[in-house]
Amino acid sequence: MSRKKTWVVLTGSVLAAGALLGSLGQSASTSSYGNVLAMASVTVVEEGQEMVVLTQPTQKQLNELNRLLAGNPTLTEDRHAYRKVFEVKAKGLDQQKNKADKALKRHSVSFTEELSGEEVVLDLMSYDTQNGKKFAEEPGSATPKLHKNPQVEGQFLFEKNSGLYLLDTKTMKVKPVGDHQKRVQLMKEQHAATDHNDHQHERLLYFAAQPVWSADGKQVAFVSNRDAYETDKPGLESLYVLDVATGVETKVLGGGDLAAARPFGWTADGEILLTEYRWINNAPDATLVRYNPQTKQRQETAKGEYVALSDDKATLLYTTGQGENVKLYAHSLLTGKSELLYKASNGEVLRSYMADFSADGTRVVFDVQRNDDAAQSLVVYDLTSKSEQRLTIPAGKQLTGQVVFAGDQLVVPVESLKDLTAETLLMSVN
Repeated sequence: MSRKKTWVVLTGSVLAAGALLGSLGQSASTSSYGNVLAMASVTVVEEGQEMVVLTQPTQKQLNELNRLLAGNPTLTEDRHAYRKVFEVKAKGLDQQKNKADKALKRHSVSFTEELSGEEVVLDLMSYDTQNGKKFAEEPGSATPKLHKNPQVEGQFLFEKNSGLYLLDTKTMKVKPVGDHQKRVQLMKEQHAATDHNDHQHERLLYFAAQPVWSADGKQVAFVSNRDAYETDKPGLESLYVLDVATGVETKVLGGGDLAAARPFGWTADGEILLTEYRWINNAPDATLVRYNPQTKQRQETAKGEYVALSDDKATLLYTTGQGENVKLYAHSLLTGKSELLYKASNGEVLRSYMADFSADGTRVVFDVQRNDDAAQSLVVYDLTSKSEQRLTIPAGKQLTGQVVFAGDQLVVPVESLKDLTAETLLMSVN
């Protein structure tokens, strides 16, 4: 994830629990294991040259919301019921830890979903930065995840009812992209069949899913089972490429023994990076692949499961094995060589199978856990020096989300095992 000059930090909390803590580095906001960034769980989202940290509802907040809904069923009709227990605030932080309050503005964008004919409302937030106004989906809302176009400012892609849509925050308009007429037709046929066949639910149609922008922002790779869901193998997936300007969808991979495709990135020269799954001896076999949709050239890079990709698309992380036999590797897309970073041993294993690269791509962070006492630690591995540093998660706390780099520090969301109280730490690394 990119880390540039200015950070914008959006934080939230249960109303009864208080608001954002004071400035980073204050003695009241520090502990023996790191600075406390916020008394809430946060997720880091990229916004161009800025970093946005969004709080996500914790289990304690969800429990409180469930109690409210149980005691007042009419609240279920309020799409903003979560705001009664969840508040979002914004602060800007520069690399010198200078902070400034950021005013937040809420926006609602409505459009009609073709399949159901119902009005869909997106709940957004905007805030001003040195590089202009930025937008994000409101934490806690039902707004789908927004995928930012890497080249077109203010343009986002999102999924809804197995279809792809473009949101333009300059005009506050939403439009479908791709073959939505065919999607609506197939979905209606599926619903009709479901009404007459209780077993039809086994044939779920996902017309367009898991979209990934190309580096130039002109194409989107996605997966679909539209060609197989009515066959005896409805789960088989194919890989498609959408031309955003024309709306034309092209099937580029599928058929044969390919069971599933999972795109996770594009190279600068137009290759799709994906994981292919094929059935080998009645078990799914994962292979990391580079595929050029123009030349049809397919190149296998490694056998294993994808974990993370560096910002410069030069290095990817993947695993082989499972549980106590798991290994984590770094693979260079420039040299084609793989390097072992971690091997489960002595009762310790990978915990979340999530990792993050530093901005320059030279370091990675991932989390591990012991089997005997469930103690959790972070491992920071330096790809240049081939060395690692370990940071222990405080006793009585557990990780609640992905740990990511923020300059030379780590954003670490944790939760108390005793009372589910959440906080996010900034932990320093050498």
